[in-house]
Amino acid sequence: MPPTTINFTGPANPVRDVAALVLLVVGVLTMLLHLFLAVRTMDDGLAMQSKRRRLMFFGPVAWCLTVLLTGLFGLVAYWLMHHSSLCVAAPPSLPDRERVNQ
Repeated sequence: MPPTTINFTGPANPVRDVAALVLLVVGVLTMLLHLFLAVRTMDDGLAMQSKRRRLMFFGPVAWCLTVLLTGLFGLVAYWLMHHSSLCVAAPPSLPDRERVNQ
């Protein structure tokens, strides 16, 4: 008995082709959104540090990576901890010269 060949391409299916294109576009847009949100989170974290405000749990790079990997979920966590009315107003960190004098 001769071996059977399998044709993976199959007949043309326009619905499958459109669905694949839609998934590709949605995937690329999602990656761009995650990248944009991560960069903006990094900018905000660095601005907070320059104003001597403390970031909760992580530094700006770790928050950037968190938002890059989790997207809106990480951004919501960052916003709740740092900018919402639910956040506890943390005192600004001490300037370096005051820290040395203590």
